[in-house]
Amino acid sequence: MRHAAPLTDTLRGLVWGSSAPLPLAAVVYPYSTGRELGPALAQAGLGAIAVRPADPSALGMTGPPLDPAAWWQVVTDPGDLGELAGTLPDVSWVLPGDESGVPVAEELADKLGRPGNDPRTTGARTRKTDMQEALYRAGVPGPETCRATTIGQVRSAASRIGYPVVLKPDWSSSSVGVTVCYSPAALTVAAGQLLGSRGALGEVTRAIAVQERLTGSKWTVDTVTAPGPDGRPAHKITSVWQERVIEHCGHFAWGESWLVAPADLAAITDPQALRVIAYTHRVLDATGVVWGPACTELVLTSTGPRLTEVMARLAGCYPVHLVENVTGQSQVTATVDLLTNPAALASREPAAGDGRAVAQAWLAAPHAGWLNGAELQQIRDLPTVQAISPGLQADAEVEETTDSPTSPGRLDLCGPPAAVQQDIEAIRALEQTLYRRHR
Repeated sequence: MRHAAPLTDTLRGLVWGSSAPLPLAAVVYPYSTGRELGPALAQAGLGAIAVRPADPSALGMTGPPLDPAAWWQVVTDPGDLGELAGTLPDVSWVLPGDESGVPVAEELADKLGRPGNDPRTTGARTRKTDMQEALYRAGVPGPETCRATTIGQVRSAASRIGYPVVLKPDWSSSSVGVTVCYSPAALTVAAGQLLGSRGALGEVTRAIAVQERLTGSKWTVDTVTAPGPDGRPAHKITSVWQERVIEHCGHFAWGESWLVAPADLAAITDPQALRVIAYTHRVLDATGVVWGPACTELVLTSTGPRLTEVMARLAGCYPVHLVENVTGQSQVTATVDLLTNPAALASREPAAGDGRAVAQAWLAAPHAGWLNGAELQQIRDLPTVQAISPGLQADAEVEETTDSPTSPGRLDLCGPPAAVQQDIEAIRALEQTLYRRHR
């Protein structure tokens, strides 16, 4: 959709009455944590333009509609890259707001001649098989992975890798469609369900990543990459998380995520965390992340870290304000710093924490039903619970949790580490009677 007048006619010189040109940043499909970029960019004196898809539901976008008041301008992607670029001629930066927006954002930045990752290698930052192939070419260890487009190819790949294997849509998010298979029979059923189905990002699954089942501790590393003083990309770590993942009937859902303590990464002496951080730098280099935010998920196995996936965008479901309160920064603020002062970001020391813990706890319903209001209120009243998902309401319907999107919701916690741990244990105890069955 084109505007009747160029954006420069309506946006330049309008920031707080200033006559100076307003620097513009476009955020492609600003959903999930990407919603936070509008207010954060505006606070930094930048014009934040939200580029929304023509049909958000077709791309798997969930949640409330975009709030125009949080953005300098909201435009609609016409579905043609040249037309979209012509609508945004004076944009200085392009950022992805959601996983679905990564390919469009990288192509748009390239089309406009703006900084960004090479769109010719977007697959290495979106497709599960392409990113593992990029690791292999760079000599970085990763899980054994095969690409399959037929059930026969899935079976052959599983036979080569050895059971158990994990099947994943080649491009998806939120653990949707991820299935661990312990037998050929289960594999055949899972592959049949995946091929031709519509994934979390609205794309029909035509290729499956068949991967060895990784065993070990789960980690996520959030970064923002800026041009370094030596001309090479400088990957600045904004947060490290250690996590517990729940396996239920062959599927995966989040359990808990803990911000690695201390938040001052320079003070981390845990050899596991140091190995995870070093490996993440190698992954980002191998997959071509040269600019912007990224989220790297991995498993620390007995033989070393192994990549689960790398995503060239902000981490999803990120407790932005809690991380900022504890460390003074977040992946969102570091992304804004990339635009306003990239040299300072590239040379910045890691942020220091204040001793408080930040954690997230995801609820998991063992069966369909509805939420018991009394137990839910007790969970709300726990002292370190700072925020809960909007859908967590008394008598709200829930479905059996089989992946992250089917979780009833999450809770963000912050406080003394022992108190946060105590409250998480209380949440798990209260969950025993939180879900009432349908009669």
